[in-house]
Amino acid sequence: GATVYYADVTDVYVETYTPGAPATVAFDGGQVPVEVLEEVFEYKVPEGGCASWVDDFIAGLDHVVVEVDGMCKLTVDVEMVPHHGPIIPGTRADDGDGGMMALTWKWTGMDASDDIKAVYGLMKMKSPEDFLAALESFGVGAQNWVYGDVDGRIAYSAYVRVPIREHLAFPPVEHPTFLPMPGDGCCEWIGDVPLDAMPHAVDPPEGFVISANGDAWGYLLDGDPFNDPTYQGYLFETGYRAGRLQELFGALQDSGAAIDVAAMQAMQAARTAHLSPACA
Repeated sequence: GATVYYADVTDVYVETYTPGAPATVAFDGGQVPVEVLEEVFEYKVPEGGCASWVDDFIAGLDHVVVEVDGMCKLTVDVEMVPHHGPIIPGTRADDGDGGMMALTWKWTGMDASDDIKAVYGLMKMKSPEDFLAALESFGVGAQNWVYGDVDGRIAYSAYVRVPIREHLAFPPVEHPTFLPMPGDGCCEWIGDVPLDAMPHAVDPPEGFVISANGDAWGYLLDGDPFNDPTYQGYLFETGYRAGRLQELFGALQDSGAAIDVAAMQAMQAARTAHLSPACA
């Protein structure tokens, strides 16, 4: 089973953009040429003609659309900053100081990953150890994975690729990752968070694991996402659901009642409006 683990795997950069052939951006004291990728799309002619919806749909992108043999052919030029990613359409603008700026979008999913290998491993796993080994290949699309088997063993893992941002190692953090950051080289990715630093558990003494889109390590409890052994995100769900589940599991264990399918169904249906003051 799985719920989303809201790891921070995307950054937006403010580029100092210089038009030209090619255009360039300032980076690490120099100028880096902007690449242009040509993307071609074909689709059926809609009511109103090929261009009837294009301008609104891809505003800000250089494009050409023509009708060929009863089909629409749309050619789009996408500007790419090699070290950061695509320029977000519509963000090229006057920077207010006589120059130009643009915003780029960097995401772990723009690099190749072995997610299919991870899924294949999950289909063949026979133990928590197999489960964790399979997830080492899961690079993009962060999930809280939970495991249980017929032998009564359980496990949890949020293995996924989370970038290490160099500037977060030097507090106070001048450029938080939840805002656009300078594209000049001050806030680059220098690696990935080690897998053993990602949340995980095998047969924990509590006898259960909870997955509710939350902050598994509790790094946000002090209100600062940047002062922990690793930075993993800032936008996790609040802990109300996890707190409620913790309360219900504790009550079951204290009562000695069976923790079976019926008990799990009751937990799934429990309303968070019944939170205790401690959970609220």
